[in-house]
Amino acid sequence: MNDLLSVQNLSLSISKNGEKFFPVRDVSFSINPSEIIGIIGESASGKTLTTQAILQLLTPNIALESGRILFQNDDILQKNEKEMTAIRGKEIAYIPQNPHSSLNPTQKIGSQITEVLMRHLKVAKKESIALGIQALEKVKIPYPEKCFYLYPHELSGGMKQRVIIAMALALKPKIIIADEPTTALDVTLQKEILHLLKMVHIEHKIGILFITHDMAVASHLCDKILVMYAGEIIERGLTKDIINTPKHPYTKMLLEAVPTLDKDKYHNPLRVTAGTVPQLKQTHTICPFIDRCPKSMLICTKQKPLTFNQKSKVNCWLYDERNTTNRDQKPQKKLPEKEVAGSR
Repeated sequence: MNDLLSVQNLSLSISKNGEKFFPVRDVSFSINPSEIIGIIGESASGKTLTTQAILQLLTPNIALESGRILFQNDDILQKNEKEMTAIRGKEIAYIPQNPHSSLNPTQKIGSQITEVLMRHLKVAKKESIALGIQALEKVKIPYPEKCFYLYPHELSGGMKQRVIIAMALALKPKIIIADEPTTALDVTLQKEILHLLKMVHIEHKIGILFITHDMAVASHLCDKILVMYAGEIIERGLTKDIINTPKHPYTKMLLEAVPTLDKDKYHNPLRVTAGTVPQLKQTHTICPFIDRCPKSMLICTKQKPLTFNQKSKVNCWLYDERNTTNRDQKPQKKLPEKEVAGSR
């Protein structure tokens, strides 16, 4: 099957005081209609910038350094603003993180949906109203005809997010980019939205790129997971392999930080690794995770890790079977791991 969307060796740069920094470096992945791909990582890891590059919504201070983004085998980075306007929404839909700020508080829900439909589908207002109500029905909003004439402040956070998803679905896109769509919701509403996205994916055969910082959320929704750190993808694979047999120390750290009621892990302390994401200029020639890694080696301070094939693909020298002597050579400085008292 041909990839619907293919990001190839994408690098983004920021220039400041004569220096060049790379918030996204050599990122590659693909997605087709049968997949939900999750990109997971901390804040400032490059997740959102990657999605903004796909939609050509980067701010002026961020430049495309290299790479291609193919949508249906056509490089969208070569398209002008008019061409991208036709693609955004209709071909590639976007579900933002905060539903509260994504809807115009001065306009009724129906007006906002019909505006989108008339602009992209070129339909008359009467038809746009029918299509809008139909879209609200598809996302299981109770009494969609009533909701159509409400203002955003009259809806709960979960209902607002359903409206955003309805607006995305109404245009029948081929891909949905969901940028942390459950972050502002409580656990019950998170579960409902995740279930809704799964149903949308299955029923409409829409590929979904799901951005999150929450490994637990990604494990429930995604078919594959890409782990991103300091602008780079450091591990990728099937969700079951990433969750059950993580390889990269950072991936293991993310999983250890997820609270659980598992009786075998309940009394274990919640582990938190010290330190923060490194400054971008420090990651050009070495492993970006070295200062926080409990298993760092001398080679990590000298050379970026290659990609090694395990059950997942991982960028880590621990899996270089050609040279086992590296494992006995430790760097001089390493941040300690902390433990937080309490159950996991």
